[in-house]
Amino acid sequence: MKPFTTEIDTETGFLKNAQNHLERRLSSMQGQYADAAAYAALLEKEDTLVYEVYENINMPKAPGELYHGSSIVHPGRVGEEYFMTKGHFHQVLDTAEVYYCVHRHERPDHLLYLPRRRRPRLRHHRGQGLPQAARRAGRQAGRRRQPALEGRLSRPGMRTGTAVVTVNGNFPAEVVGICDAHNHVWIDVVPGAADGSPVLNYRLGILKELCDYHDAGGDAQTDCQPGGCGRDGNRLLELSRASGVKIIACTGFHRTRYYPDDHWLWRASAGEIANYLISELRYGLVESVEEGEMVRAGFVKIACEDRLERTPQAALEAALEAVTATGAAIQVHTEKGADAEAILRHFTDRGVPAGRIILCHMDKRPDFGLHTELARSGALLEYDTFFRPKYDPEHNLWPLIGRMVAAGLVENVALATDLAEAAAWKYLGQGPGLAAFPGEIRARLRRMGLKEGPIESLMGRNIVRRLARPVPD
Repeated sequence: MKPFTTEIDTETGFLKNAQNHLERRLSSMQGQYADAAAYAALLEKEDTLVYEVYENINMPKAPGELYHGSSIVHPGRVGEEYFMTKGHFHQVLDTAEVYYCVHRHERPDHLLYLPRRRRPRLRHHRGQGLPQAARRAGRQAGRRRQPALEGRLSRPGMRTGTAVVTVNGNFPAEVVGICDAHNHVWIDVVPGAADGSPVLNYRLGILKELCDYHDAGGDAQTDCQPGGCGRDGNRLLELSRASGVKIIACTGFHRTRYYPDDHWLWRASAGEIANYLISELRYGLVESVEEGEMVRAGFVKIACEDRLERTPQAALEAALEAVTATGAAIQVHTEKGADAEAILRHFTDRGVPAGRIILCHMDKRPDFGLHTELARSGALLEYDTFFRPKYDPEHNLWPLIGRMVAAGLVENVALATDLAEAAAWKYLGQGPGLAAFPGEIRARLRRMGLKEGPIESLMGRNIVRRLARPVPD
Protein backbone atom coordinates (compact mmCIF):
# COMPACT_ATOMS: atom_id res chain seq x y z
CA MET A 1 0.00 0.00 0.00
CA LYS A 2 1.45 3.37 -1.06
CA PRO A 3 1.20 6.31 1.35
CA PHE A 4 -1.30 9.02 0.42
CA THR A 5 -2.91 12.09 1.93
CA THR A 6 -6.56 13.02 1.75
CA GLU A 7 -8.01 16.29 3.03
CA ILE A 8 -11.64 16.69 4.04
CA ASP A 9 -13.33 19.95 4.92
CA THR A 10 -15.12 19.01 8.12
CA GLU A 11 -17.51 21.96 7.86
CA THR A 12 -18.83 21.18 4.38
CA GLY A 13 -17.98 17.52 3.79
CA PHE A 14 -15.97 18.32 0.67
CA LEU A 15 -13.29 15.77 -0.13
CA LYS A 16 -10.51 17.86 -1.64
CA ASN A 17 -9.23 16.60 -5.00
CA ALA A 18 -12.15 14.18 -5.31
CA GLN A 19 -12.39 12.70 -8.80
CA ASN A 20 -16.09 11.89 -8.68
CA HIS A 21 -19.12 13.78 -7.41
CA LEU A 22 -22.48 12.01 -7.20
CA GLU A 23 -25.81 13.71 -6.50
CA ARG A 24 -28.97 11.80 -5.54
CA ARG A 25 -32.24 13.63 -5.82
CA LEU A 26 -35.63 12.57 -4.54
CA SER A 27 -36.64 11.15 -7.92
CA SER A 28 -33.86 8.55 -7.66
CA MET A 29 -35.07 7.36 -4.24
CA GLN A 30 -38.31 5.70 -5.30
CA GLY A 31 -39.11 2.66 -3.17
CA GLN A 32 -36.68 3.66 -0.41
CA TYR A 33 -39.27 5.14 1.96
CA ALA A 34 -42.15 3.42 3.76
CA ASP A 35 -44.66 6.25 3.18
CA ALA A 36 -45.17 6.16 -0.59
CA ALA A 37 -47.88 8.85 -0.47
CA ALA A 38 -45.63 11.27 1.40
CA TYR A 39 -42.83 10.54 -1.08
CA ALA A 40 -45.09 11.27 -4.07
CA ALA A 41 -46.41 14.48 -2.52
CA LEU A 42 -42.92 15.75 -1.75
CA LEU A 43 -41.62 14.86 -5.20
CA GLU A 44 -44.51 16.70 -6.83
CA LYS A 45 -43.41 19.87 -5.03
CA GLU A 46 -39.69 19.67 -5.80
CA ASP A 47 -37.11 17.13 -6.91
CA THR A 48 -34.92 18.16 -4.01
CA LEU A 49 -31.33 17.11 -3.44
CA VAL A 50 -31.20 14.31 -0.85
CA TYR A 51 -27.49 13.57 -0.58
CA GLU A 52 -24.11 13.94 -2.28
CA VAL A 53 -21.05 11.72 -2.41
CA TYR A 54 -17.46 12.77 -3.13
CA GLU A 55 -15.12 9.91 -4.04
CA ASN A 56 -11.45 9.34 -4.65
CA ILE A 57 -11.79 6.81 -7.46
CA ASN A 58 -8.16 6.78 -8.55
CA MET A 59 -7.05 4.45 -5.77
CA PRO A 60 -5.20 1.33 -6.94
CA LYS A 61 -7.56 -1.66 -7.19
CA ALA A 62 -5.48 -3.89 -4.96
CA PRO A 63 -5.97 -5.65 -1.61
CA GLY A 64 -5.18 -3.39 1.34
CA GLU A 65 -5.82 -0.10 -0.46
CA LEU A 66 -8.22 2.23 1.36
CA TYR A 67 -11.11 3.23 -0.89
CA HIS A 68 -12.72 6.31 0.64
CA GLY A 69 -15.13 9.16 0.13
CA SER A 70 -17.44 11.57 1.95
CA SER A 71 -21.23 11.70 2.03
CA ILE A 72 -23.34 14.78 2.74
CA VAL A 73 -26.91 14.02 3.75
CA HIS A 74 -29.10 17.09 3.36
CA PRO A 75 -31.90 17.96 5.79
CA GLY A 76 -35.41 16.71 5.14
CA ARG A 77 -37.95 14.02 5.85
CA VAL A 78 -40.29 11.81 3.87
CA GLY A 79 -43.17 11.14 6.21
CA GLU A 80 -41.54 10.08 9.46
CA GLU A 81 -38.23 9.06 7.88
CA TYR A 82 -35.24 11.35 7.53
CA PHE A 83 -33.39 11.74 4.26
CA MET A 84 -30.92 8.89 3.84
CA THR A 85 -28.54 7.35 1.35
CA LYS A 86 -29.66 4.75 -1.15
CA GLY A 87 -27.01 2.21 -0.26
CA HIS A 88 -24.64 0.18 -2.45
CA PHE A 89 -23.22 -3.30 -2.94
CA HIS A 90 -19.62 -4.38 -2.39
CA GLN A 91 -17.99 -6.44 -5.10
CA VAL A 92 -16.18 -8.33 -2.35
CA LEU A 93 -18.93 -9.10 0.16
CA ASP A 94 -16.72 -9.59 3.22
CA THR A 95 -15.12 -6.15 2.88
CA ALA A 96 -15.20 -4.04 6.04
CA GLU A 97 -16.72 -0.56 5.90
CA VAL A 98 -16.51 2.27 8.43
CA TYR A 99 -18.59 5.44 8.62
CA TYR A 100 -17.31 8.38 10.65
CA CYS A 101 -19.53 11.41 11.26
CA VAL A 102 -17.35 14.52 11.11
CA HIS A 103 -19.96 17.24 11.47
CA ARG A 104 -23.63 17.59 12.28
CA HIS A 105 -26.25 20.10 13.30
CA GLU A 106 -28.94 19.37 15.86
CA ARG A 107 -32.29 21.05 15.44
CA PRO A 108 -35.64 20.47 17.10
CA ASP A 109 -37.02 18.40 14.23
CA HIS A 110 -33.86 17.00 12.65
CA LEU A 111 -30.62 15.30 13.43
CA LEU A 112 -28.59 16.28 10.39
CA TYR A 113 -25.18 15.27 9.13
CA LEU A 114 -23.28 17.86 7.08
CA PRO A 115 -26.45 19.79 6.21
CA ARG A 116 -26.37 22.35 3.44
CA ARG A 117 -29.83 22.20 1.99
CA ARG A 118 -30.53 24.30 -1.08
CA ARG A 119 -33.53 26.16 0.22
CA PRO A 120 -35.81 28.74 -1.34
CA ARG A 121 -34.22 32.16 -1.27
CA LEU A 122 -35.76 34.72 1.08
CA ARG A 123 -35.87 38.40 0.31
CA HIS A 124 -36.59 41.41 2.49
CA HIS A 125 -36.83 44.02 -0.27
CA ARG A 126 -40.11 45.74 0.47
CA GLY A 127 -38.85 47.43 3.58
CA GLN A 128 -42.08 47.27 5.58
CA GLY A 129 -40.08 47.63 8.78
CA LEU A 130 -37.15 45.73 10.21
CA PRO A 131 -37.33 42.04 9.14
CA GLN A 132 -38.34 39.72 11.97
CA ALA A 133 -35.09 37.78 11.76
CA ALA A 134 -33.13 41.02 11.96
CA ARG A 135 -35.14 42.12 14.97
CA ARG A 136 -34.53 38.78 16.68
CA ALA A 137 -30.83 38.83 15.87
CA GLY A 138 -30.57 42.48 16.85
CA ARG A 139 -32.15 41.81 20.22
CA GLN A 140 -29.74 38.93 20.76
CA ALA A 141 -26.76 41.11 19.90
CA GLY A 142 -28.04 43.91 22.09
CA ARG A 143 -28.32 41.52 25.05
CA ARG A 144 -24.98 39.91 24.03
CA ARG A 145 -26.68 36.53 23.95
CA GLN A 146 -25.54 33.78 21.66
CA PRO A 147 -27.60 31.09 19.92
CA ALA A 148 -26.97 27.49 20.92
CA LEU A 149 -24.42 26.79 18.19
CA GLU A 150 -22.55 30.02 18.79
CA GLY A 151 -22.54 29.30 22.49
CA ARG A 152 -20.73 26.04 21.89
CA LEU A 153 -18.18 27.83 19.74
CA SER A 154 -17.46 30.71 22.09
CA ARG A 155 -17.65 30.11 25.82
CA PRO A 156 -16.46 32.42 28.60
CA GLY A 157 -12.73 32.04 28.99
CA MET A 158 -12.27 30.36 25.61
CA ARG A 159 -9.21 31.53 23.70
CA THR A 160 -9.71 33.34 20.43
CA GLY A 161 -7.54 33.60 17.35
CA THR A 162 -8.01 35.33 14.03
CA ALA A 163 -9.39 33.88 10.82
CA VAL A 164 -11.02 34.87 7.58
CA VAL A 165 -14.75 34.22 8.00
CA THR A 166 -16.23 32.83 4.78
CA VAL A 167 -19.71 31.58 4.01
CA ASN A 168 -18.27 28.08 4.23
CA GLY A 169 -16.45 28.45 7.55
CA ASN A 170 -13.31 30.05 8.96
CA PHE A 171 -9.86 29.83 7.41
CA PRO A 172 -6.46 30.99 8.68
CA ALA A 173 -5.34 33.96 6.60
CA GLU A 174 -2.17 32.17 5.55
CA VAL A 175 -4.06 29.42 3.71
CA VAL A 176 -6.16 31.79 1.58
CA GLY A 177 -4.61 32.45 -1.80
CA ILE A 178 -5.58 34.77 -4.63
CA CYS A 179 -8.55 36.86 -3.53
CA ASP A 180 -10.42 39.49 -5.54
CA ALA A 181 -10.55 42.29 -2.98
CA HIS A 182 -13.86 43.83 -4.10
CA ASN A 183 -16.45 42.04 -6.18
CA HIS A 184 -20.11 41.09 -6.42
CA VAL A 185 -20.97 37.40 -6.84
CA TRP A 186 -24.75 37.46 -6.59
CA ILE A 187 -27.30 40.31 -6.79
CA ASP A 188 -31.02 39.59 -6.84
CA VAL A 189 -33.61 41.88 -8.35
CA VAL A 190 -34.69 44.45 -5.75
CA PRO A 191 -38.23 45.75 -6.33
CA GLY A 192 -38.36 49.48 -5.74
CA ALA A 193 -34.65 50.09 -6.29
CA ALA A 194 -33.48 52.68 -8.81
CA ASP A 195 -33.74 51.83 -12.48
CA GLY A 196 -30.57 50.31 -13.82
CA SER A 197 -29.53 48.74 -10.51
CA PRO A 198 -27.20 45.81 -11.22
CA VAL A 199 -28.55 42.26 -11.27
CA LEU A 200 -26.43 39.10 -11.16
CA ASN A 201 -28.73 36.11 -10.71
CA TYR A 202 -27.99 33.64 -13.51
CA ARG A 203 -26.88 30.73 -11.34
CA LEU A 204 -25.35 28.46 -13.99
CA GLY A 205 -23.37 31.26 -15.60
CA ILE A 206 -22.07 32.51 -12.25
CA LEU A 207 -21.13 28.99 -11.18
CA LYS A 208 -19.24 28.40 -14.43
CA GLU A 209 -17.36 31.68 -13.94
CA LEU A 210 -16.42 30.71 -10.39
CA CYS A 211 -15.18 27.33 -11.56
CA ASP A 212 -13.08 29.02 -14.27
CA TYR A 213 -11.73 31.42 -11.65
CA HIS A 214 -10.78 28.51 -9.41
CA ASP A 215 -9.17 26.60 -12.29
CA ALA A 216 -7.12 29.70 -13.17
CA GLY A 217 -5.70 29.82 -9.66
CA GLY A 218 -8.25 32.00 -7.88
CA ASP A 219 -9.03 30.97 -4.32
CA ALA A 220 -11.42 33.52 -2.80
CA GLN A 221 -13.88 36.28 -3.64
CA THR A 222 -15.15 39.11 -1.46
CA ASP A 223 -18.85 39.68 -2.05
CA CYS A 224 -19.55 43.34 -1.37
CA GLN A 225 -23.34 43.30 -1.64
CA PRO A 226 -24.90 44.01 1.77
CA GLY A 227 -28.27 42.70 2.91
CA GLY A 228 -31.46 44.26 1.60
CA CYS A 229 -30.11 45.25 -1.81
CA GLY A 230 -29.82 41.88 -3.54
CA ARG A 231 -27.57 39.77 -1.31
CA ASP A 232 -28.46 36.09 -0.88
CA GLY A 233 -26.25 34.33 1.65
CA ASN A 234 -27.86 30.95 0.97
CA ARG A 235 -27.01 31.25 -2.71
CA LEU A 236 -23.45 32.34 -1.90
CA LEU A 237 -23.07 29.23 0.23
CA GLU A 238 -24.33 27.01 -2.54
CA LEU A 239 -22.04 28.61 -5.13
CA SER A 240 -19.03 28.38 -2.83
CA ARG A 241 -19.63 24.70 -2.15
CA ALA A 242 -20.17 23.88 -5.81
CA SER A 243 -17.14 25.79 -7.13
CA GLY A 244 -14.58 25.41 -4.33
CA VAL A 245 -14.11 29.20 -4.22
CA LYS A 246 -14.09 30.75 -0.74
CA ILE A 247 -16.67 33.53 -0.69
CA ILE A 248 -16.47 36.20 1.99
CA ALA A 249 -19.86 37.85 2.51
CA CYS A 250 -20.45 41.24 4.06
CA THR A 251 -22.94 43.06 6.20
CA GLY A 252 -23.45 46.81 6.11
CA PHE A 253 -25.23 49.14 3.72
CA HIS A 254 -24.93 50.31 0.12
CA ARG A 255 -26.02 53.56 -1.48
CA THR A 256 -29.67 54.42 -0.86
CA ARG A 257 -30.51 54.15 -4.56
CA TYR A 258 -30.10 50.38 -4.43
CA TYR A 259 -32.92 49.96 -1.87
CA PRO A 260 -36.66 50.64 -1.92
CA ASP A 261 -37.51 54.08 -0.57
CA ASP A 262 -39.26 52.58 2.47
CA HIS A 263 -36.52 50.18 3.49
CA TRP A 264 -36.30 49.80 7.27
CA LEU A 265 -32.61 50.68 7.35
CA TRP A 266 -33.21 54.36 6.64
CA ARG A 267 -35.76 54.70 9.46
CA ALA A 268 -33.93 52.72 12.14
CA SER A 269 -31.83 54.18 14.93
CA ALA A 270 -28.06 53.79 15.05
CA GLY A 271 -28.44 51.28 17.88
CA GLU A 272 -30.92 49.12 15.95
CA ILE A 273 -28.72 49.11 12.87
CA ALA A 274 -25.61 48.33 14.92
CA ASN A 275 -27.31 45.36 16.58
CA TYR A 276 -28.30 44.08 13.14
CA LEU A 277 -24.75 44.41 11.77
CA ILE A 278 -23.18 42.80 14.82
CA SER A 279 -25.61 39.90 14.69
CA GLU A 280 -24.73 39.21 11.05
CA LEU A 281 -21.03 39.20 11.93
CA ARG A 282 -21.40 37.00 15.00
CA TYR A 283 -24.37 34.75 14.30
CA GLY A 284 -25.33 34.74 10.64
CA LEU A 285 -26.83 36.66 7.74
CA VAL A 286 -30.55 37.29 8.21
CA GLU A 287 -31.59 35.16 5.24
CA SER A 288 -29.39 32.26 6.37
CA VAL A 289 -30.39 32.44 10.05
CA GLU A 290 -34.01 32.00 9.02
CA GLU A 291 -32.96 28.78 7.30
CA GLY A 292 -31.11 27.46 10.33
CA GLU A 293 -27.64 28.06 8.87
CA MET A 294 -24.65 29.96 10.25
CA VAL A 295 -23.51 31.81 7.15
CA ARG A 296 -21.72 34.70 8.81
CA ALA A 297 -20.55 37.99 7.39
CA GLY A 298 -16.78 38.33 7.16
CA PHE A 299 -16.56 42.13 7.13
CA VAL A 300 -18.55 45.36 7.06
CA LYS A 301 -19.09 47.16 3.78
CA ILE A 302 -20.59 50.65 3.67
CA ALA A 303 -21.14 53.15 0.88
CA CYS A 304 -20.35 56.83 1.30
CA GLU A 305 -21.76 59.48 -0.97
CA ASP A 306 -19.55 62.08 -2.64
CA ARG A 307 -19.46 63.95 0.68
CA LEU A 308 -19.31 62.15 4.01
CA GLU A 309 -22.05 64.33 5.51
CA ARG A 310 -24.47 63.16 2.79
CA THR A 311 -24.11 59.57 3.92
CA PRO A 312 -26.93 58.31 6.23
CA GLN A 313 -25.53 59.25 9.62
CA ALA A 314 -27.31 56.64 11.75
CA ALA A 315 -25.99 53.87 9.48
CA LEU A 316 -22.52 55.40 9.56
CA GLU A 317 -22.56 55.48 13.36
CA ALA A 318 -23.80 51.89 13.45
CA ALA A 319 -20.98 50.69 11.22
CA LEU A 320 -18.46 52.30 13.56
CA GLU A 321 -20.01 50.50 16.53
CA ALA A 322 -20.04 47.17 14.68
CA VAL A 323 -16.37 47.21 13.71
CA THR A 324 -15.41 48.36 17.20
CA ALA A 325 -17.42 45.58 18.86
CA THR A 326 -16.28 42.74 16.60
CA GLY A 327 -12.83 43.66 15.30
CA ALA A 328 -14.09 43.27 11.73
CA ALA A 329 -12.56 45.19 8.85
CA ILE A 330 -14.60 47.79 7.01
CA GLN A 331 -14.67 48.32 3.26
CA VAL A 332 -15.81 51.81 2.31
CA HIS A 333 -17.26 52.50 -1.12
CA THR A 334 -16.09 55.93 -2.17
CA GLU A 335 -17.57 57.86 -5.05
CA LYS A 336 -14.50 57.82 -7.30
CA GLY A 337 -12.28 58.41 -4.28
CA ALA A 338 -14.19 61.51 -3.17
CA ASP A 339 -13.71 62.60 0.45
CA ALA A 340 -11.39 59.67 1.16
CA GLU A 341 -9.31 61.76 3.55
CA ALA A 342 -12.39 62.71 5.61
CA ILE A 343 -13.66 59.12 5.61
CA LEU A 344 -10.37 57.82 6.96
CA ARG A 345 -10.22 60.53 9.65
CA HIS A 346 -13.82 59.86 10.63
CA PHE A 347 -13.01 56.29 11.62
CA THR A 348 -9.46 56.66 12.94
CA ASP A 349 -10.44 59.65 15.13
CA ARG A 350 -13.04 57.34 16.71
CA GLY A 351 -10.58 54.57 17.47
CA VAL A 352 -10.71 52.29 14.43
CA PRO A 353 -7.15 51.29 13.43
CA ALA A 354 -6.27 52.43 9.91
CA GLY A 355 -5.18 48.88 9.14
CA ARG A 356 -8.79 47.72 9.35
CA ILE A 357 -10.03 50.32 6.84
CA ILE A 358 -10.21 49.57 3.12
CA LEU A 359 -10.89 52.57 0.88
CA CYS A 360 -12.47 51.31 -2.33
CA HIS A 361 -12.31 52.51 -5.94
CA MET A 362 -9.39 54.80 -5.17
CA ASP A 363 -7.82 54.35 -8.61
CA LYS A 364 -10.67 56.44 -10.00
CA ARG A 365 -8.86 59.33 -8.29
CA PRO A 366 -5.27 58.53 -9.32
CA ASP A 367 -3.58 61.20 -7.24
CA PHE A 368 -0.25 59.60 -6.31
CA GLY A 369 0.44 62.13 -3.56
CA LEU A 370 -2.92 61.44 -1.93
CA HIS A 371 -2.47 57.69 -2.25
CA THR A 372 0.96 57.90 -0.66
CA GLU A 373 -0.46 59.84 2.30
CA LEU A 374 -3.38 57.44 2.81
CA ALA A 375 -1.20 54.35 2.46
CA ARG A 376 1.39 55.62 4.93
CA SER A 377 -1.38 56.11 7.46
CA GLY A 378 -1.92 52.33 7.31
CA ALA A 379 -5.14 52.20 5.26
CA LEU A 380 -5.55 49.71 2.42
CA LEU A 381 -6.35 51.22 -1.00
CA GLU A 382 -8.43 49.11 -3.37
CA TYR A 383 -7.96 49.45 -7.17
CA ASP A 384 -10.43 47.93 -9.63
CA THR A 385 -10.72 49.76 -12.98
CA PHE A 386 -8.72 47.21 -15.00
CA PHE A 387 -11.64 46.51 -17.35
CA ARG A 388 -13.30 49.93 -17.34
CA PRO A 389 -12.02 51.85 -20.39
CA LYS A 390 -13.65 55.13 -19.37
CA TYR A 391 -11.16 55.40 -16.52
CA ASP A 392 -8.23 54.88 -18.93
CA PRO A 393 -6.43 52.16 -16.90
CA GLU A 394 -3.44 52.13 -19.24
CA HIS A 395 -2.56 55.71 -18.33
CA ASN A 396 -3.92 55.80 -14.78
CA LEU A 397 -4.25 52.47 -12.98
CA TRP A 398 -1.24 50.55 -14.26
CA PRO A 399 1.26 53.41 -13.80
CA LEU A 400 -0.21 54.04 -10.34
CA ILE A 401 0.43 50.42 -9.33
CA GLY A 402 4.01 50.72 -10.51
CA ARG A 403 4.60 53.93 -8.56
CA MET A 404 3.08 52.54 -5.36
CA VAL A 405 5.28 49.44 -5.58
CA ALA A 406 8.36 51.55 -6.29
CA ALA A 407 7.53 53.73 -3.27
CA GLY A 408 7.55 50.68 -1.00
CA LEU A 409 3.79 50.80 -0.45
CA VAL A 410 2.87 47.47 -2.04
CA GLU A 411 1.46 46.21 1.28
CA ASN A 412 -1.17 48.98 1.24
CA VAL A 413 -2.74 48.22 -2.14
CA ALA A 414 -5.27 45.50 -2.96
CA LEU A 415 -6.41 44.69 -6.48
CA ALA A 416 -9.94 43.78 -7.53
CA THR A 417 -12.31 43.76 -10.51
CA ASP A 418 -15.68 44.97 -9.09
CA LEU A 419 -17.70 43.18 -11.77
CA ALA A 420 -21.13 44.33 -10.57
CA GLU A 421 -22.48 44.60 -14.11
CA ALA A 422 -23.47 41.39 -15.91
CA ALA A 423 -21.93 42.74 -19.13
CA ALA A 424 -18.47 42.45 -17.54
CA TRP A 425 -18.84 38.70 -16.98
CA LYS A 426 -17.80 36.20 -19.61
CA TYR A 427 -20.86 33.96 -19.50
CA LEU A 428 -23.38 36.64 -18.57
CA GLY A 429 -22.16 39.25 -21.05
CA GLN A 430 -19.15 39.65 -23.30
CA GLY A 431 -16.67 40.80 -20.68
CA PRO A 432 -13.40 39.39 -19.34
CA GLY A 433 -15.07 37.46 -16.51
CA LEU A 434 -13.82 36.39 -13.11
CA ALA A 435 -10.93 34.30 -14.43
CA ALA A 436 -9.25 37.42 -15.83
CA PHE A 437 -8.15 38.35 -12.31
CA PRO A 438 -5.81 35.38 -11.72
CA GLY A 439 -5.20 35.21 -15.47
CA GLU A 440 -4.72 38.48 -17.34
CA ILE A 441 -4.01 40.74 -14.38
CA ARG A 442 -1.46 38.44 -12.76
CA ALA A 443 0.25 37.94 -16.14
CA ARG A 444 0.47 41.72 -16.66
CA LEU A 445 2.03 42.21 -13.21
CA ARG A 446 4.66 39.63 -14.09
CA ARG A 447 5.39 41.41 -17.37
CA MET A 448 5.92 44.60 -15.35
CA GLY A 449 8.78 42.79 -13.64
CA LEU A 450 7.16 42.34 -10.25
CA LYS A 451 8.36 39.38 -8.22
CA GLU A 452 5.98 36.78 -6.88
CA GLY A 453 6.00 38.22 -3.34
CA PRO A 454 4.60 41.63 -4.31
CA ILE A 455 2.16 40.00 -6.72
CA GLU A 456 0.84 37.75 -3.96
CA SER A 457 0.44 40.78 -1.71
CA LEU A 458 -1.48 42.77 -4.32
CA MET A 459 -3.67 39.86 -5.39
CA GLY A 460 -4.74 38.45 -2.07
CA ARG A 461 -2.43 38.60 0.88
CA ASN A 462 -3.09 42.27 1.67
CA ILE A 463 -6.88 42.04 1.66
CA VAL A 464 -6.95 38.66 3.40
CA ARG A 465 -4.69 39.87 6.19
CA ARG A 466 -7.04 42.83 6.79
CA LEU A 467 -10.17 40.67 6.72
CA ALA A 468 -8.87 38.20 9.33
CA ARG A 469 -10.75 38.95 12.55
CA PRO A 470 -11.10 37.51 16.06
CA VAL A 471 -12.90 34.16 16.16
CA PRO A 472 -12.95 31.35 18.75
CA ASP A 473 -10.03 28.93 18.44
